[in-house]
Amino acid sequence: MINFVFNRLNKLNKDGKGAITFSITLDGRRKYIASKFYVFPSDWDEKKQEVRKSNPDYLQINRALRNTKTKWENRETELRCIGDHFTIDDIVNDAKVFGSFNDYCRREAQKRLELGKIQYSQYNSYMVVIDELAKFKGTNIPFAAVNVKFVADFRDHVIRARAELANVTKRRYLTSLKALVNACADDKLIEPVATNRVWGIKAESEPRENLTFAQLHQLETITFADKNLDLYRDMFLAGCYTGLRFSDLIDLKKSNLIVSPDDNGTYLKVQEHKTKKWKYNIPLHRIFNGKALAIFAKYQTKYRDTIFAPISIQAVNRNLKVIQQIMQWGDIKKMGFHISRHTFGTLLAALGVPICLLQEYMNHSDIKTTQKYIHNSRMNQNKMLANIVFPE
Repeated sequence: MINFVFNRLNKLNKDGKGAITFSITLDGRRKYIASKFYVFPSDWDEKKQEVRKSNPDYLQINRALRNTKTKWENRETELRCIGDHFTIDDIVNDAKVFGSFNDYCRREAQKRLELGKIQYSQYNSYMVVIDELAKFKGTNIPFAAVNVKFVADFRDHVIRARAELANVTKRRYLTSLKALVNACADDKLIEPVATNRVWGIKAESEPRENLTFAQLHQLETITFADKNLDLYRDMFLAGCYTGLRFSDLIDLKKSNLIVSPDDNGTYLKVQEHKTKKWKYNIPLHRIFNGKALAIFAKYQTKYRDTIFAPISIQAVNRNLKVIQQIMQWGDIKKMGFHISRHTFGTLLAALGVPICLLQEYMNHSDIKTTQKYIHNSRMNQNKMLANIVFPE
């Protein structure tokens, strides 16, 4: 708890003014911290805990006192979210909380996860980068060492020491580090770093993989000896039938399924985690003959709000690789949940769904992104070539 105390020592200065002091209480302990402000006793409102209008500088003083109080209160909330033991000194002095940049990064990642600012997959990405930082410069990197050169050197380290990784993974390393560096600068622990000056890592241009109609039918009809695989198969199919990313599917609630009074059909309305945009008016009762609704009905219960119980993307992808081996799909190189969204877009394009409608269903800002699914469809390619006569 943070309050203000006026003239705590009951001693006015030579001008007849008393000091305004912060009183901070934590776990039964109290500490007083002096502010730089002194006012006459008649100018202090004890009930409202603020300087009265009789003081010509009341606005500036009250604003400064409130800003400091709010900053410390927010800091206390963040430390409670992290869950570690902390003291009053930790609240009022950010620099004392973190012994090194590594320590700050760990706590920042944990804080963002606790506050719901990132998904668990992003948290894992941060932790992987923090481990790599230890290999790069040690476990106690001083804040003074973190600058543009530090970020650029880390980029070179990843390229050189992690040559076996795909470029998209290397990019994730660099993106995560830049986010942590920028957060550290925002918290005034380091000087602002122009991370945009550090060149990125070029992504490989890889074709999107997707299931064909035949493969989708095989997956729908197979009976697994291990019944535990049914859940992962059904979640993947739900992604194929809705185009939802995993983060949106795992948080999907019954309230996101809207029954229209006009046609009694069920429509999907959900705000995407990645883009923060709303995806709405998708007729689940029509797309893929309502198969997504049948899966949702199978798993939703009255005991929880979400349709699927909490599960990590890592667990899903591990089991999807097992399913791939059972299905013997040799043409799929990297089986993972992301293929379900590509399957949704490619198969709808193959069926002739208008591009403007497909763009709306997939929530693409740029129609060029949607066009890639049309060009990726083998059925569309064959249709385009059907009437072309090639010379002998």
